[in-house]
Amino acid sequence: MTKSVVFNDIVSNDFNTLFKSLPSDRQYFVAGVPRRFQGRLFFKAFLRFVHSSYALLWLLNAPKELMDKNSHHFLAARAEELVDGGLMALVLDNISPSLQLPWKHNQSKGPENSLGRHWSVDL
Repeated sequence: MTKSVVFNDIVSNDFNTLFKSLPSDRQYFVAGVPRRFQGRLFFKAFLRFVHSSYALLWLLNAPKELMDKNSHHFLAARAEELVDGGLMALVLDNISPSLQLPWKHNQSKGPENSLGRHWSVDL
């Protein structure tokens, strides 16, 4: 299987600096997608694995109205891009315990799968 790694950032980012910093003996293809991450970046059912380090965390620090709208668009876009059975890893570091997220564990009811209900994602 051919492996590829795709980086995404705003259009003004200098991807050349990033590409030059990668090891030259890599056995995979690398690409950059200069586009806003809230919407789709790839074809439907194209990705087997998505790793997002800070995009969702950045959205969660926006005002609530923007967070609700943009986090929905972000997750819905990733769900469309993933193949059936694909995996998505989200890094959510330093989230305030008081922040109410639709997929957080509810002590009394167990984990709630609103991601699954709204974005076709299983937890």
